[in-house]
Amino acid sequence: MKLDKIRIYWPYAIFGLFAIVIIVNIIYIILAKDSWRGIYTPDAYKKGVEYNKILENIDAQYKIGIKIYNTISQRTSKDLFIETYATNKNGETLKNISIIYAFKYLPDAKYDITRLIESTSYGNLNIALPMPGKWQLDTIVKYDDKIVQDLAIIEIKDEQNLEQPLNP
Repeated sequence: MKLDKIRIYWPYAIFGLFAIVIIVNIIYIILAKDSWRGIYTPDAYKKGVEYNKILENIDAQYKIGIKIYNTISQRTSKDLFIETYATNKNGETLKNISIIYAFKYLPDAKYDITRLIESTSYGNLNIALPMPGKWQLDTIVKYDDKIVQDLAIIEIKDEQNLEQPLNP
């Protein structure tokens, strides 16, 4: 008698399992559509390869012993002042360096900015960034044939939040 009931209901159990899987998939699709930011990264593979190269060069950068020091202060809602200097293994300030500042606006690449300061012992840069928000600052220092990079994420505040300190 029990065996007859199992034989009768097993097709319903299989269809029930499929129904559960389909319902769970529908829930995941709805959650994914509601929570996806919709940001598309053009050339994602190329950017990923470049990022991997940066990670590989970190060990070599530490062996060189050159350190980059950035002091960043925000004067107005868009004006930023950056002071940069580099030291060698002994802590001496390097002279005759070239500094490249690459500002990358994280939400939209069309606002990215690059500035170059050549042949200096330290760099002072006043720059007006077009948008408040999160920016990635790549500071690249060239000294002789050596290249050292520093990366910082900074948040440019609007006029209402300007009194809070800027921490890169």
